[in-house]
Amino acid sequence: MMRLALLLLPFAIAALPSPALAQTGELPHGIVVTGSATIKTAPDRATISIELRGEGTTPDAATSDLAKRQRDVIGGLAQIDPKLKFYTGAVATSEVRKGDCPNTPGRYDLSEGSSTDDKGPCRVTGYVATISATVELTAVDKAGTAIGLAQRLGAASASLDGFSLQDPEAAERAAAGAAMADARAQAQTLATASGGRLGPIVSVIGTPNIGAPMEAGESLNALPQARSAPVSAPPVQIDVTPKPVETTARVTVVFSLAN
Repeated sequence: MMRLALLLLPFAIAALPSPALAQTGELPHGIVVTGSATIKTAPDRATISIELRGEGTTPDAATSDLAKRQRDVIGGLAQIDPKLKFYTGAVATSEVRKGDCPNTPGRYDLSEGSSTDDKGPCRVTGYVATISATVELTAVDKAGTAIGLAQRLGAASASLDGFSLQDPEAAERAAAGAAMADARAQAQTLATASGGRLGPIVSVIGTPNIGAPMEAGESLNALPQARSAPVSAPPVQIDVTPKPVETTARVTVVFSLAN
């Protein structure tokens, strides 16, 4: 709690005003206090980034391979968290060329390729399709486990981006309430010290939405159908212990002071 200096006025006691109030050039009659509070909330959402890659000798073969990997990965993850949300990001396809292609950027080597394919003239030998995706899990304790499972099921890469709250506004409201309570407690102390009586609130200046932002995806898709067969073997358990999400609120309140 901030320690406040006092200015004695003819009919009121006022704490040093906030910069917003000081801009008016006049001290308000009453008690001006700044209350603040920080609350900690256990996160209930984990965000995972996944890259998927499909390969084939034709464009259709590459995109079909990609679609199968997507179904396998998302379907498998849905078995450990049926409430997961799946968002897609960038989707791309490209040729795979072999041979003497010095000016061909971004070449890929297909899984079946060999070093002997790099000899001879530049030629198309296949296609690669890629997609990036974001998965939001409500089973926060299984977020680490989901990383290994995603790669087992066909993801090219998977990473845990972090943790957040599904409803940050609830935490913001709680923090604002605690900040108001802090302000009232300070004002009551000052009113008692002055020999007066704390009156009703005259005005409030708040600093809202100081907390973890919501994470947004590019487009929400219907989940691919999960495979009917369960994951062949139990996934490797990776324990995670996320830090609580801190939400802070700060309010400047002017209370009237009765004699």
